[in-house]
Amino acid sequence: MLENDKKAYELEKKAFATLTQALNKDIYHQFSYCKTTKALWDALVARGEGNAASRKSRHDLLKKEFESFQFLENETLNDMITRFYHLISEMCAYGVY
Repeated sequence: MLENDKKAYELEKKAFATLTQALNKDIYHQFSYCKTTKALWDALVARGEGNAASRKSRHDLLKKEFESFQFLENETLNDMITRFYHLISEMCAYGVY
């Protein structure tokens, strides 16, 4: 059993190191309280997705933005297309159809 504990510990260290190395140095300090890979992963998920209320708010905002999407004055066609595709990709990420 001691060998299994050692392997689990080594895997935990590697996973934690991989996640922390992937973090931008500018935001790393925001997650310094996380001492395990699971805690760090959960904190990253919460930051990325937000809570249910913020996801619902973002969903509604994207839907409203899509409904009022229009060409902006002094905007090139390429700029408008880029803005439109960005909006569509965000809508897909939040399940707005």
